[in-house]
Amino acid sequence: SNLGIPSQLQSAQSSATYTPFVVSGARNVALVFSGTNDIAANATAAAVEATTQALCVALKSGGFQRIVVATMLPRTGGLSGGQTTGGFETARLAYNTWLRANWTTFADALADFGGDAVMGDVANIANTTYYADTIHPTSVGHAILAKIAAIAFNAVSA
Repeated sequence: SNLGIPSQLQSAQSSATYTPFVVSGARNVALVFSGTNDIAANATAAAVEATTQALCVALKSGGFQRIVVATMLPRTGGLSGGQTTGGFETARLAYNTWLRANWTTFADALADFGGDAVMGDVANIANTTYYADTIHPTSVGHAILAKIAAIAFNAVSA
């Protein structure tokens, strides 16, 4: 299955959202690539760190065997709640630094999307080859992310 819940805040997600997709006897791997909407709505990096951990623990208890967490990408659009581009970028970088240092305590692999030289560089956010709207990747951008995700998924498949 491939399931995404667009526009939802990570703080509103729960394992119940995802556990219907746990398949008995299958390799059930969840990719947690979320939290950007929370920060865009002015949540702190610390708040997203807490909800990331809680979501990963809930997914494991809900039947997912492996959890892959992903760092955040930059964005300059879709900000709300008083957030600014600079404020978002500061919180995103803090979250990504924290995730790189701590993912092993609650997940099985890291997909470092935010560390990619192209996709993780805020200077590329207006490049329509990689980003459609200064928030969402294009098919070219998704292809870059897919390669990074495949490395992480393969690491937990052995």
